[in-house]
Amino acid sequence: MTSAWFWGIIGALLIALISFFAKKGYDAMKKHKEEHEFLEEIRAGLNQHQVDHDKINDSLTHITKANMLQLKDRIVQKYMNLKDESHIGLYDKEVFKEMCATYYNLGGNGFIHTIEAEIDQKEVR
Repeated sequence: MTSAWFWGIIGALLIALISFFAKKGYDAMKKHKEEHEFLEEIRAGLNQHQVDHDKINDSLTHITKANMLQLKDRIVQKYMNLKDESHIGLYDKEVFKEMCATYYNLGGNGFIHTIEAEIDQKEVR
């Protein structure tokens, strides 16, 4: 009888230990799942943020290109008005130079350098 009682206690202790560690494992898995779901929500939000960022970047690229084209057209118009003059006013030269500098800062290049050099050689009065 002592042997049965002993094995009964050992069995009860084993069941208690198994239950305890099973509960710990379950709690750890549950916590891990919650953390995983939270990280997935963050990842989804970041992905949406990246999509929004890309759309904004595309829009800014188009706006910059449009501004650059308008500025290029204005530089050419100003050049056409000034090219046959023997001299140039200080204000006209400053505005022309600022337009060219802005055009270059926006990424423009090309023949604007040539017409800018021609305007630079005009006498200021």
